[in-house]
Amino acid sequence: MAALHEYRLLDAPADDELEAVVRVAAMIAGVPTATLNLIDEHRQCQLTTTGFTGADSARTDSMCAVRFETGEFTYVPDASLDPTYAANPLGHPGAADLCPGRQ
Repeated sequence: MAALHEYRLLDAPADDELEAVVRVAAMIAGVPTATLNLIDEHRQCQLTTTGFTGADSARTDSMCAVRFETGEFTYVPDASLDPTYAANPLGHPGAADLCPGRQ
C-alpha cells in the first residue's frame, strides 16, 4: 500500500494502455463490464473501467477487499447469490467478482 501512496496512483488518471488492458480483459472474459481497482487502507479506487462509469468507494464496500485479504484468487459469477456479499451495496444481481487476491 505504501507504493500506492508514494507514486500517487490512487488519484492519477489511467493511461491509454491500462484502459486497453481492461477492455481486452472484459472481451476475453466475455463480460460487458470490467474495472481495475486499487485498494488502500480506506478506499477502493476504480482506476479505469469499461462498460460503466466507475467511482471510488469505501474499502468496506469493496467486493475485492473482502476476498483479497485471504491472498487467494477469487471468482464469484453472481455476487448477489454469494452470502459474503449479501449486505454489500455493490453486490447487485449479475455483478461478478474476479479478484487476484494480492496485496
